[in-house]
Parts: sequence; structure tokens; C-alpha cells
Amino acid sequence: MNSDSMIHLMLIICFVLLIIVLFSKPIKFILKLTLNASMGYIVFTIMNYLGFSIGGNIITCAVSAVLGIPGIIGILAVNALI
Repeated sequence: MNSDSMIHLMLIICFVLLIIVLFSKPIKFILKLTLNASMGYIVFTIMNYLGFSIGGNIITCAVSAVLGIPGIIGILAVNALI
């Protein structure tokens, strides 16, 4: 391997590491939102089988995705009050 190919290899490695560092937070955030939304959907499905009437729409999914368990409890509380 000559010096030019070594420099190219080091630049490629640095570029890949830079991309990984830059996109690690957004990917982690998207995965967290997806996990919270799916957890909320599962809880809402179980609650519908138990007799509560909670609609599975984009608003309930977004609230459960952004707020997590407190959002699910809040939706259940609002549903109990209505």
C-alpha cells in the first residue's frame, strides 16, 4: 500500500466516524419515539379489550410517543373523566 491509498483510507474512516457521531442522537430519538408509540398502542389495545373505549388515532399515538407512560396515563385519565 502506498502513502496515497493510506491517506484515502484514513479519510474514509474519519468520514464514517463523523457520520456515525452526527447521526447517533437523531437515530436514538427516533427509536425512542417508535418504542413509546408501540408501547402506547399495546396498552391502548389491552385497555380496549378490558372495556375502555380509547381511539387509536394519530393524536393518541403522538401523545404516547412523545410523553411515554405519563402520556398514556393522561389519556386514560381524560378518557375516564369524559
